[in-house]
Amino acid sequence: MSSTPGEDSGSIEWIEEVVYMNEDGEEIESYKGYRETKAGVDDYVYVGQKKKALSDEEIVENICTIIRRWGWGVTAEQELLHIAYKPSSKHMLEVLKEFRDPTVLLGFFKWARQQDWYTPSTPVFALLMDRMGLAGKLDEMKWLYERMKAENCETTSTTLNVLVKCYLRASMLDEAYVCYMDSIRAKCMPDTYTFNTLIGSCITNGLHQKALEAFNSATELGFAPERHIYDAVIPIFAKAGNLEKAMRLFDEMRTRGHQASPALFACLIDNLGRAGRLESAMRLFSEYRDLGRVPSLNMHVSLVESFAKAGKLEMALKIMGQMQKADHIPSSSLFVFIIEAHLKARQLEKAMQLLGNMMKLGHLPSRGLYSSFIEAHLKARELDTAVKLFISMQEAGVLPTPPVCTSLIEACALSGDLQMSMRLFQSMHKLGFRHREGTYALLLPLLMKQSQLDLVRDFLEDMRKNQIIVDGISSNALMGILQHGQTDLACQYYKLLLSMNIDLNSRVSRNVMELSLKEGMYDVSKLALDRLMKSGFMADLRMYTLILSCFSRCEGEENEALIMSMLATTGHAAHKFLCGLLSSPEQRKDSALNFVRLYYQDLENHVDEKLARWFTCVLLNYLVLMGQIKRARCVWKVSYEKKLFPNRILFDQELVWSLDVRALSIGAALTAVVHTLHRFRKRMIQYHSLPRRIKIVTGGTLSDPIQDLLRPLDSPFENHGGALRCRGSYVAHWFSKPLVEKFLENELPSRDEIIMQKINLLFPRPKPEPYMLIMNSATAA
Repeated sequence: MSSTPGEDSGSIEWIEEVVYMNEDGEEIESYKGYRETKAGVDDYVYVGQKKKALSDEEIVENICTIIRRWGWGVTAEQELLHIAYKPSSKHMLEVLKEFRDPTVLLGFFKWARQQDWYTPSTPVFALLMDRMGLAGKLDEMKWLYERMKAENCETTSTTLNVLVKCYLRASMLDEAYVCYMDSIRAKCMPDTYTFNTLIGSCITNGLHQKALEAFNSATELGFAPERHIYDAVIPIFAKAGNLEKAMRLFDEMRTRGHQASPALFACLIDNLGRAGRLESAMRLFSEYRDLGRVPSLNMHVSLVESFAKAGKLEMALKIMGQMQKADHIPSSSLFVFIIEAHLKARQLEKAMQLLGNMMKLGHLPSRGLYSSFIEAHLKARELDTAVKLFISMQEAGVLPTPPVCTSLIEACALSGDLQMSMRLFQSMHKLGFRHREGTYALLLPLLMKQSQLDLVRDFLEDMRKNQIIVDGISSNALMGILQHGQTDLACQYYKLLLSMNIDLNSRVSRNVMELSLKEGMYDVSKLALDRLMKSGFMADLRMYTLILSCFSRCEGEENEALIMSMLATTGHAAHKFLCGLLSSPEQRKDSALNFVRLYYQDLENHVDEKLARWFTCVLLNYLVLMGQIKRARCVWKVSYEKKLFPNRILFDQELVWSLDVRALSIGAALTAVVHTLHRFRKRMIQYHSLPRRIKIVTGGTLSDPIQDLLRPLDSPFENHGGALRCRGSYVAHWFSKPLVEKFLENELPSRDEIIMQKINLLFPRPKPEPYMLIMNSATAA
């Protein structure tokens, strides 16, 4: 050494014995020296021989030395408690910068917060949160953020950017977005990296709405996005339908000197076209070309589709021509789109021309395009052209779609071309197509009208093989034939369907029964009635009356027996009444009149008046036909009491007595005439009245049967314009004849009585006075 401490005699305080030793550890010499400073004990250092306060770097190094020596733990905390100086937030920040271990960082921070020299610092929190985020300690980072707000530290852009970056690095997009919006509310401007990363992450994850909100909030604070952010955000606004915002950003982008990319032009043109803003789309398209750029194929396609969709087909074809001039070959999908647009607009000739151009370019029509052509021609009622297209489609080896086959078959069927529809049906059937139920339902009635029972049978069997429910379709087809008045054909098919065990509905069976009754096909009627009754059908009075009405029209004992069997099959209460009426008083235990009154009383409560009148007329027909005049008169009397035939008998004081039998059946009219004439006779006797004239209004059809009834009795009535008329005095004289009296008293005249009547006509007695009948009756009384 050139000098020793002992050589200078200053104010230096010599403290310790300094011993100098050689390499072997032997003492060379010793002398008094000064003590070095101890970390944590002295707040100074020696510079030469002078004391000097510790610098910021030395304080930081001092603390770092303790931490590195002991590692973070209890020992390090105790050593740090003995330091003789008070670190500041600045020292604390620099110490934290020297370490990466989150345990050391967080431990030192928590220890420092407990010291009296601690002062909250935003940079310290920002650094710690950044280091915690890098280490993946997100819970600790969140805790630090909450402590920062709790200790009223200023929220700066740096702090919030750190948080957002850390959350984004951890793929915690929701948390990053919340922190970002906190920074916006605190009016902290995000840095470019944070902004770009957040927007990009939102777009990548499909959170377009959050990306738009983040973008709007930042731009409102005056943030200037970069070009690639414009390129990312503008398409989002455009695709979301906010074209005004997209165009405003597009103009803003160009104002700031950013050049729009071709992809951005294409996106805006496409979305403007889709939104129907064709003028704006064309303006952008023109601007793009004015920049010296060649529009891409996608731009042309987008405009063509937009104009075609808007119905501006001429403009669409014009742009398509420009596309071809630019050496862009239209794709088959574009041809299909423009052709279908022409088909929808019913421009079929132009569509056919475009189809030819498409095939010249080597594009083959697809099955869907063929189908569109066929459907368009069907809608235009050009059936022949549709069939030709269908045939050419098959020749090209393209299988038609089932809906097109069905539409074509049904169109041919509706036009009445059964041969073509069946040809198409069978050709598709061979290809393995399964026709829908509606096609079978349309073809079956047409086949039935051709009167080909075997073909119909095969068609129904085919329906069953294809698991088509034939019951409802067969019922509807048969009902259609019935409604067209083809009763004979309907009855043939009814027998066929029943033989195939097809369950027809009750409506069809009832219609078949009623129409076959009217046509005299009683065997089919019986078959239909049995089918109805087996299905649980309850026969009503209308059905019973209809069957009973056929008795007077049928011919032959076999048909009569069949009708009586049908009446019994119905099981209706009217049949029980009829059987009781025809039985003897001993069997029914009541008189015929009372028996009829009881039934009609019940009938009045359950049946409307119109049906009751019809039943009465048919019943009277049957009774007269069977020779049951007395029972028929009982039925007429009760029906007249029940006012089923009001205003049929009129007494106009002493002028005219009349009976109106129009709109009655023959049996009802004959019964009414006999019963009413008997009533007129009793009225003359009881009330000693005599009208000037008696009239029976018959109409055109009932005049002859009534005259035939009264002719054997030498009737004085004469036919005058649809009415039988006679003076009252002549009728009174006629009533006095024994044969007429017996006739009116329900006693039919015998052959001998009729002969005697004719003899009296040949050899008449002196003519009685007009009032003789009345006077004789008065004398007898």
